[in-house]
Amino acid sequence: MVAPPQPVTADESVAEAARRFASSSHTHLPVVVDGTYVGTLASLDVMDALAAGEQTRVRDLMTAAEPVAPDAPLSDVLHELDQGAGAVPVVGTDRTITGWIRHRDLIGALTHRET
Repeated sequence: MVAPPQPVTADESVAEAARRFASSSHTHLPVVVDGTYVGTLASLDVMDALAAGEQTRVRDLMTAAEPVAPDAPLSDVLHELDQGAGAVPVVGTDRTITGWIRHRDLIGALTHRET
């Protein structure tokens, strides 16, 4: 698990979200409303919307990736990643984001554990 990337808000425009991705190393960003996690935004969806000339908001492009609790078993994280989530948010009981898990984070952890 890594620190979560700076979230975007559901009301942000696709152009604003594109600027966020341009300055980030992440391919997925958490989406929040009033600081509460509501979904995940993929850079590919933003790119597609820009290419199509769509004037839309983040809320129209985000997916409702299922978050996990900080004490969730690894199998829950793997299930979400296997279902196509690009990243799995880790949220507390108040639905604020406390961490972020990507495929490469798991690969790095497993590789480090085996050496």
